[in-house]
Amino acid sequence: MIGKRVRLNLQSEPSTVEGIRRANSVLARGEKVWRWTGPGTPQLQQGDLVFTESGGSDGLSRAHGVELPGDSFSHLVCLTPGPAALLWDKSFFWGYLAVRSLTDLGFTFDLVSAEAARSGALSSYQLVVVPGGWASLKSEALGPEGRDELRRFVRRGGSYLGLCGGAGLALRVDEGLGLLPVARKPLTERLPNCSGSIRVRRSGNHALWCGIPDEVSFQVWWPAQFEILEPGTVQVVGSYYEPEEDFFVSDLNVFETQAAGIDWRLLERDYEINLDPRMLLGEPAVLEGRFGVGRVLLSYPHLETPGDAQGNLALFNVWYDLLATAAPAEKGPGVESPPPSFDPESVALLQSIAEEAEALVALGERLELWNWRNPWLLQWRRGVRGAEFGTVCLLLQGLREQAEACLGAPHNLPEISLAVQGLGKVWRSFKARAQSLLEAEAQELSGRKREGAQEFGGSVHALRMEIFNCVHCYGSKSYGGLYRPLLDAVDSLLFRSLQAGRRASRTNPAAPWPWSR
Repeated sequence: MIGKRVRLNLQSEPSTVEGIRRANSVLARGEKVWRWTGPGTPQLQQGDLVFTESGGSDGLSRAHGVELPGDSFSHLVCLTPGPAALLWDKSFFWGYLAVRSLTDLGFTFDLVSAEAARSGALSSYQLVVVPGGWASLKSEALGPEGRDELRRFVRRGGSYLGLCGGAGLALRVDEGLGLLPVARKPLTERLPNCSGSIRVRRSGNHALWCGIPDEVSFQVWWPAQFEILEPGTVQVVGSYYEPEEDFFVSDLNVFETQAAGIDWRLLERDYEINLDPRMLLGEPAVLEGRFGVGRVLLSYPHLETPGDAQGNLALFNVWYDLLATAAPAEKGPGVESPPPSFDPESVALLQSIAEEAEALVALGERLELWNWRNPWLLQWRRGVRGAEFGTVCLLLQGLREQAEACLGAPHNLPEISLAVQGLGKVWRSFKARAQSLLEAEAQELSGRKREGAQEFGGSVHALRMEIFNCVHCYGSKSYGGLYRPLLDAVDSLLFRSLQAGRRASRTNPAAPWPWSR
């Protein structure tokens, strides 16, 4: 007999996230955790976690003792921890979402900047995680040297996990790394503006599906779509199936639209983009392939989405599977930078700015430009810049929380105070124009109902050009005007403060999100 162990079934709600946290905590202490990969038995189901008694019993409400026979070794796979890095630059909200979610789930990782990547920092890691955001801006931040360092990291045996925009960065496109023979489908051949829960079906054998049903809901947030150029060299891990009730295309709920009997073709003529969700049916959602001797896993579903137990479990599965086969790190971890200190005046200013950002979003709610789709995401009306305003508000809330956590830290860096003052100056300019824009958009949308107009007028155009340096553009093309220096200032301060605040939050991984409402 192997002896007594503690078994946890991760499909027994609410223990999925609880079990992930426990496993990550036990592994961080240097103890062992196994996955049961054998056939189902009265005591064990495929995907169950197996702990030693000391590692698993304490604090697990649904853990059960189990005696394992001696021949069980062949079905037990030991999870392999290792050094992992999350590449930060130009992910903005999606980078912060990933950091908070991974920290909440108990994963151990470092934040690495594009500058550090260019300087060889990736050689200290076995796994690089690239979160969502605009792939073209990530590529620009890395520069030629950073892109070469990422390719070298994977080619020598490192593992790459790309989520949504991080998947886009790995593609064989102009701004991409070319890690896999996969391109991005042209805009005219894909569903360009979809979000919410969609069912994904298993395609073949892959560790992602360990302990997960063969068809399950994952979350997507405005993904592109893969175009596989050399099918024999890439494994499709999961494919899109049917959307769930919270799935949107543009500002249209799919279930409500279909229940109303509205023809998608008529809507597409009005919106001038593809809207029919059937375009996703059978399309690849998650892929894996190799670059050199390294593994590359690309997922347009955001497996890190807070509250998505199945997505989080899939992330847990692929995280340790990618680490298990990665080449050893070439060198040990670098010297940690000291945590920044925010003086009381800087914290007070950031608190004031965050409150003003919240008031700005509340104004948009009162003007019926958007509403909260969930605690961290706005749902906006067609043509309104809800993504940008939601991003600013949520990042400022996060920066406020991190600054409060770093208040009075021992390393008083004058440049932090100067950076906060600079952010305050940029924010004042942005806020004044933004409030005018929201009021002008609301007025013109009201006028559209009466007059049937489809386009915003001159005042909205002028304000959008000043704030975003564009009128109709979205995504990376809206990263201009006053919006760009504001995002850059928040991003820089947030990166530095997260390096300190994240370490403190590991002692309480279930702490509430800063925007809990």
